[in-house]
Amino acid sequence: MSFGSGFDTYTRVSYSVASRVIRGYSTSFSLATSALKNPDRDRIRALYAIVRITDEIVDGAAPTSPHDQLTLVNDFQDRIESATRTGFSTDMPVHAFAHTAHQCGITRELWAPFFDAMRSDIEGQPSLDLDRYIHGSAEVVGLMCVRIFFRGAPPASPQVEEGARALGNAFQRINFLRDYGHDAGVLNRTYIAQELTDQVKREEIAHIRQKLAVARPAIDLLPGRARLGVLIAHDLFAELTDRIEQVPASELMRTRISVPSAKKAALAAKAISQATPRRGRAP
Repeated sequence: MSFGSGFDTYTRVSYSVASRVIRGYSTSFSLATSALKNPDRDRIRALYAIVRITDEIVDGAAPTSPHDQLTLVNDFQDRIESATRTGFSTDMPVHAFAHTAHQCGITRELWAPFFDAMRSDIEGQPSLDLDRYIHGSAEVVGLMCVRIFFRGAPPASPQVEEGARALGNAFQRINFLRDYGHDAGVLNRTYIAQELTDQVKREEIAHIRQKLAVARPAIDLLPGRARLGVLIAHDLFAELTDRIEQVPASELMRTRISVPSAKKAALAAKAISQATPRRGRAP
């Protein structure tokens, strides 16, 4: 099929629309992706938009019944399936993601498990075991990021994909702890334990640190243009883990722990200084 300048303009605007999602929902990921260069930045933000929109459907942004939520999730996935086949969607974030998928070799085998995990969050739907849920909701997102950073080419080392899965796993488990009160009290979901005790929290923190440790050396194997953004994300979530570790489990039931904006900026500046070669030294 042949596309002209009209298609190029539409695609450019679609990426711009998709990028508004990350700016509106996540200061951490918005900061991390700002360290990326295009086209990686736009593509990662398009991926984030798809993940966030689906997450908002099942988390109650749409005030509908579980049946209607399921219909919305299925419809959203169908639009992505159609857009990746045809190369076009009237839904601009979907169009941006489909364009990214085409450019970077992101296939259904990666996004289908994500939608399976999101469906399992809907009341009355079959639940997935924790490992399968984390794989679908987070690890495959890391693998899609790898496809974007390597422009569809296979990484030279399997450590890259192992690290991407580990980082996604760590991010999701950090979210489980940070959001435990809201998930259990408002959404009626418990992912890691029916009751969050200090012992459960310690075990989760240990697991998170192990996954972050696996992910860290893999970041150095990414293309140079991608390393800084991923390192910032890694360091922001490591800091969040430290802060969660310092509070009792009972406090997580009523307080959502976060990293202050000034600390985020300091961590980003530190990552930049570490990643920038000093003058007079070999890069």
